[in-house]
Amino acid sequence: EWFVRLRFSGHEHTRIVNGLPEGWKKCHIGDFVEKGIVDIQTGPFGTQLKASDYTEEGTPVINVRNIGYGDLRRDKLEYVPEDIVDRLSVHLLREGDIVFGRKGAVDRHILISNSQNGWMQGSDCIRLRSLSDEVCPVLLTFAFREPSHHEWMLIQCGNKATMASLNQGVISRIPAIVPSKIIQDEFRSFATDCLDQMTNLALQNQKLRTARDLLLPKLMSGELTI
Repeated sequence: EWFVRLRFSGHEHTRIVNGLPEGWKKCHIGDFVEKGIVDIQTGPFGTQLKASDYTEEGTPVINVRNIGYGDLRRDKLEYVPEDIVDRLSVHLLREGDIVFGRKGAVDRHILISNSQNGWMQGSDCIRLRSLSDEVCPVLLTFAFREPSHHEWMLIQCGNKATMASLNQGVISRIPAIVPSKIIQDEFRSFATDCLDQMTNLALQNQKLRTARDLLLPKLMSGELTI
């Protein structure tokens, strides 16, 4: 409604100039990188983070299998110990980071929430970080959830001979529409509340699944009775 049909707050009184509301502009992620307000970081090389480095507990690592369409897939999360975290601290994630998968699922991404702050990006990931409030990661994550973006990514990264592969060059070419600062701030406030609620519900569902998995076998065996 806001960014496709342009029915944002105050649209009735905003002039349209060259197909965009006045004060908005079209650009690419690479333009933000050149200005120094967005940073792109590829995950650690395989020689830096090996399969033998993973442990049963520690700091969670987000690999490509954990990336959904804007959200986290908790299946088969892996962990690394403190010494690995210290050595690879450049790959630690912050709230608001956007993480892409480099192989296969190139059209997917995850917006890092507060509960994932301090986790680590895996070797098969690329991280995009906003360094200025001029770039709103909450707005970007919703733009990246659009079917048109998924199709664009698959076309840009596709190769008939090999698995789809994403690199920093492709991310730099991603088109973006930048609304006025007022609209960005208004959308960030509105959408952040929605995302917080989604995260909270997902955590509650995870706790319920854990409780079910613990209790159901006992109920089936008769160890517990209703």
